[in-house]
Amino acid sequence: MSVRRNTLGERLETAIPYVRQGDRVIDVGTDHAYLPIALVQREIASAVLATDVRPGPLEMALANIAALGLERRIALKQNDGLAGLEWFSPDTVLLFGMGGELIVEILDKAPFVKQPPVRLVLQPMTHAEILRSWLSRSGFSFLGETISRERGKYYQTICAAYTGECRELSTADAYLGPVNRRIRGELFESFRIYTAGQKKKILEACKKAGPKGQAEAGQVQSILDALEQG
Repeated sequence: MSVRRNTLGERLETAIPYVRQGDRVIDVGTDHAYLPIALVQREIASAVLATDVRPGPLEMALANIAALGLERRIALKQNDGLAGLEWFSPDTVLLFGMGGELIVEILDKAPFVKQPPVRLVLQPMTHAEILRSWLSRSGFSFLGETISRERGKYYQTICAAYTGECRELSTADAYLGPVNRRIRGELFESFRIYTAGQKKKILEACKKAGPKGQAEAGQVQSILDALEQG
């Protein structure tokens, strides 16, 4: 992607509608800073703090930001997750491009994400079900969800905010998303069928594993049943 173009791929574009006008945004794991640049160029975010734990991506992000003269609107910081970033007083926190378990770990160590008006916009690359279950048990409510498909892969974007209402999600809600299941649509059905197909493959592998795979097979079958029912 050319940083001079005010466009993003389908995957990253799903974040944009969830960021409110004038929000102060923290983008964790910013990589090349494509999201911060788009948010500032489109006059959505008032300021962005873009972080990454690795120096390499930050160097690329700095080059992209400097090429557009956006240094005053987008700050960069090498940082581990959200540790010590409460001073920025964000309105929105973005966590894209990492596994659901890592997102849970980052959020669990940052109590300030439970303070209003903080909104979380999350895109787990794996284990969305673990992330959703943790969010719901921890008092976060789902404000919106978006399924996207880019280069043959499905991605789930989750928008949530703390309300203090703690509850357990059903298996279907954890894997497919409570908002997605209400809205449905063609892409949702395609994603649901794809996810069920992946579980079928795992189930067959468990059955071939003999006695050792039987316990896991029961769990996988339960998940598969929930996915097929939708």
